[in-house]
Amino acid sequence: MVNSQSGEPLKKVQIDLSRTAGASEPVRAVTNSAGKFTLTGLPPGAYRISVSRSGFISPRVQDATREPELLTLQPKQAIEGLVYRLAPASVISGRVVDEDNAPLAGVRIQCLAYAYRRNGRELLPVGFATTDDRGQYRLSGLNPGRYYMQASYTDPSSLLGPVRGAAAEGYPSLYYPGVMDAAQAAEIAIPESEERASIDFKLAPTHVVHVQGLVRNTDSRLAGKDIFVSLAPRLSAGLIGRAPIRVGSDGSFRFDGVTAGSYMVTASAGVGSGNMVRQQLEVGESDLDNVRLYLKPRIDLKGRAQLEGDSKVSLKGLAIFLVPTDDAVVMLGGAGSGSIDAEGNFVFHQIADGDYAVRIDNLPEDSFVKAVRLGDRQAEKGAIHFEASAGSALDLLVSTAGGRLDGSLTDDKQKPAGNVMVVLIPDAARRSRGDLYRSVTSDQYGHFSIRGVPPGDYKLFAWSEDLEAWSWRDPAVLAPYENQGKSVSIDEGSHQAVELQTIPVRP
Repeated sequence: MVNSQSGEPLKKVQIDLSRTAGASEPVRAVTNSAGKFTLTGLPPGAYRISVSRSGFISPRVQDATREPELLTLQPKQAIEGLVYRLAPASVISGRVVDEDNAPLAGVRIQCLAYAYRRNGRELLPVGFATTDDRGQYRLSGLNPGRYYMQASYTDPSSLLGPVRGAAAEGYPSLYYPGVMDAAQAAEIAIPESEERASIDFKLAPTHVVHVQGLVRNTDSRLAGKDIFVSLAPRLSAGLIGRAPIRVGSDGSFRFDGVTAGSYMVTASAGVGSGNMVRQQLEVGESDLDNVRLYLKPRIDLKGRAQLEGDSKVSLKGLAIFLVPTDDAVVMLGGAGSGSIDAEGNFVFHQIADGDYAVRIDNLPEDSFVKAVRLGDRQAEKGAIHFEASAGSALDLLVSTAGGRLDGSLTDDKQKPAGNVMVVLIPDAARRSRGDLYRSVTSDQYGHFSIRGVPPGDYKLFAWSEDLEAWSWRDPAVLAPYENQGKSVSIDEGSHQAVELQTIPVRP
């Protein structure tokens, strides 16, 4: 392991080697003062390599000569001479002042980047910092990339309520270089191992209003518990805002000093109760007086997973997840997790109403979730609609007869293409189903294997350069490459060998 900038060996780099199949614990090594490590006694098979050290970023995909993230070990094989180059992490720093150029302490700084999620490309937080008494901040640990910065500040005096006879003013959240609309924010391109300084903000007060309303608790189990309400600017999954306030005995709450913009107001009851409700608010130039929030009951959702096929396979101990498929439930913290017992039973605790998909981690290699049923309703498009009032049980059928694709990947010169992501994408009619997508990485020989594939029609893609993570889920991104994908049809229990060639990435 070496420093990519200086070429010097790196000590205390952690290397984790994990089997790609099964739920085994990773094998770990740490580099010595010469930057070297050794792992011995490994069984044959496919392994994924993870490399990390504080203050450095993991080796990035840069060219065809990069060291592999995936290795296949043959019996009695020794692989020597691997060299990983770790780059020092990048940094963004700056200063925040007020309208009089005085430093502002306690300003919350967010570093944001665009990424692909369920609903397409969204601006998401990747790092946070707070200004010190000199108004300065420093945000470290960044990968090379394109970022956007946001500053949010609440004057502590505004939390005490409006000053009698004074104009109501507060500080709006701003994106660099000083705009309120994310679409107008300036992109900050950060190369590898660079510190970008002087990303400064100047915050000036503007007209503010108050937001007040009532929380109604319709869950009798929460009677007598404290209810808290918080208010934060709305920005995808990144929410930083005011400290929660306790509602009054009549359920009332009030926030003073709120600037115009889009917010998320959140009410929660009882520590650890899991009971929460969120609502988006659009705040303008006038006070908002009639916000209503309703805390609804949540219940435990019980279920059972049954196996179809190989009787030697067991689901015991596997982790199972209930994954929200709509943003409203994500904001409610509605995801659930559990473990499957020896009889196939599991429980998700404190689940909110909404739409969910089911995921089971580390399924046996050729297995897939064949059917999902909630009560008497079959899952549609891979998702179920859950309502606490229905009181239904969740039934899963797991088949051990998933399809298998073993492939060989080459580049445009017909040479093996190692360490390249291969993506299996369902036919157009099923692309709304996230559970049908698969992605794997080719090993050092260009080989790849995709197992446990549900029956149906698919296309295989592999690009010569990395696309933005998950961008191939976006129809607009995939469209130029649609005709270059390799079509495959999967039947239950089928096993196919395929040859695939990398696709050049279009400018």
